[in-house]
Amino acid sequence: MTGKGIGHLEQAVSELSRLSNWSPELAIAEGELGKALLSYSDTAYGAAAQHLLIARRIYSSLGISSAVRDLDDLILSAITVKRASKKERLPLEGNVSIVSRSRLDPRKFGMVTEDERIVGDLERWGPTEARILIEGETGVGKEVMARALHAMSRRREGPFVTVDCGALNETLADSELFGHARGAFTGAMRDRVGLIEEAGGGTLFLDEIGELSTALQVKLLRVLEEGVVRRVGENVAKPVDVRVICATARNLWAEVETGNFRRDLYYRLKTALIRIPSLKERPYDIEPLMQYYLDFYCKRYGKHLTL
Repeated sequence: MTGKGIGHLEQAVSELSRLSNWSPELAIAEGELGKALLSYSDTAYGAAAQHLLIARRIYSSLGISSAVRDLDDLILSAITVKRASKKERLPLEGNVSIVSRSRLDPRKFGMVTEDERIVGDLERWGPTEARILIEGETGVGKEVMARALHAMSRRREGPFVTVDCGALNETLADSELFGHARGAFTGAMRDRVGLIEEAGGGTLFLDEIGELSTALQVKLLRVLEEGVVRRVGENVAKPVDVRVICATARNLWAEVETGNFRRDLYYRLKTALIRIPSLKERPYDIEPLMQYYLDFYCKRYGKHLTL
């Protein structure tokens, strides 16, 4: 839906609105998201905002929860980008507040970098519910970025669960990710909660997502679309509320083009793309990193050294 552009969305939702007798005024009832998005007065953006919110109300009334979640992601992203363009603050729940890019200290969230692109991505996407795909070479700090995004979100008090997709045992992968019921297979002596359920209320970090088998890609897509998991050996689907962040050292789009990775799953996972450059592309980060680790190990071993 989002890939077709806002113009296409306006036209489609306008027709839905007309046929369903929804008025733009009713969209304001969608709460704080609606009020925030409709607060922008320029005509084109305001019209698009109303259509987004009308679509959300229609999907909600029809019980299409996956579409509602997608629209929430889109609306949050739109608010964030719009406010960033005006250099406004984005209010968050709890104690964290995001200030202008020049004042944001990424070390507060475990990142050591002076790269404005990285800091900007952290500032822009951390507070949202958007699904993030992080690309970068091995060792550039993709998991550190994922943890920072989690720490800046409203889910920061929830779990952060890491899944190394490249290390999943093909035979037991279903059980590890989705869990299983007692007696589901030989050796299943008790019920087991899968890693996706463990991440409920928090963030699920899928490292090296490009290593996921085709069969697991299909099952993960269903989780993202329906917001439920079904344990191995059970017929009952359980609702799960997680934010998904993925990382890859591959060119995942090239994997899509060659048929090794599902196109629909790619778009589901990539509400936003964050690319972390290697250190050779940001040599200005070498000295801060050296200082950070020197301070870290001096504190650990009770030493006093300087560069």
